[in-house]
Amino acid sequence: MHKKSIADLAYDILEENHRPMHYRQITEEVIKVKDLKAENPHHDVNASMGVDQRFIRYQRGIWGLVKWKYREAHLPYTLTSYCLRNGTIFLTSYLKPHFSWSRDDRNIEIIFVDIDGEEINALVNYRKKLIFGLKEWYRKRKLDVNDTLLIGLIDDSKKKYFIIAEKDIRPDTKKDIGDTIYQVLKEEGQPLSYSRIYAEIIKQEPDNRGLFAEYIKSILNSDSRYVEISKDHWGLIEWLNEIEQIYRNLLHADSVKDFHVFLKQCFEFLGYKVEYLDNYRHRLLVARADLDYKSYSLLITGLPKNYNINMIRSIDWPVVS
Repeated sequence: MHKKSIADLAYDILEENHRPMHYRQITEEVIKVKDLKAENPHHDVNASMGVDQRFIRYQRGIWGLVKWKYREAHLPYTLTSYCLRNGTIFLTSYLKPHFSWSRDDRNIEIIFVDIDGEEINALVNYRKKLIFGLKEWYRKRKLDVNDTLLIGLIDDSKKKYFIIAEKDIRPDTKKDIGDTIYQVLKEEGQPLSYSRIYAEIIKQEPDNRGLFAEYIKSILNSDSRYVEISKDHWGLIEWLNEIEQIYRNLLHADSVKDFHVFLKQCFEFLGYKVEYLDNYRHRLLVARADLDYKSYSLLITGLPKNYNINMIRSIDWPVVS
């Protein structure tokens, strides 16, 4: 019998599947590795996740991991010296609607969860427009004036929210998301809409306000691995034929260096022998092509903008009778 608890096994199953699942599906997977003797094992699994802080109910019967929810944090708040000194957040006009379940002068307990899964107990006073009780957390995260927090709702009924210091988001997050998008498209084998890609990354339907919404859009538009196959449907550039790949790479080159590389590929595809020559002011591309009765050489200057193409040599071959 497997020694892990039901909750630990459920956690592992969700981790492996990378998406929210119905508790009955989770139960079927748990039964494969652990003998559940209860008459209704589905109820045991559902109850185990219900009392474990690592899980959150996405919809009726659908469970996911709390740690996935930080990706939905989208409400920014910039810290002031007053906030740091008093451990507070001022309820601004765009924050207030997310804490509007109490409009009187009472202090209401809420829970923040940070990027490490640590719970922070805080109080909200809607009338005073203040959240307080965060002083120790500010100190622990070594936050400073003008640092930005990102706040997002986890569970309204439990008054639970995510709070993230923007500087705690890993610098390679964008790269990680880019690689994940590649795997999603590779496994699907066909173009997907932005909404479908977003849902696969964030683990639920998109709202275009989440922490990574702009990341995903910018990656799809700037990463040379991806191409918009049709309106709002994205695929891998490797799915295109060679001519389409060269054209799109040349059109969307991110730098002069990339442009030079793709332009060289373009002329080579057309049958030219290509080399770059550097002088003290310009980089010159020389393209040579041997055709039936002539040898052409082209000199291309002014790259990548305002370029000129000049024939610098044309040699007639003698006709052999």
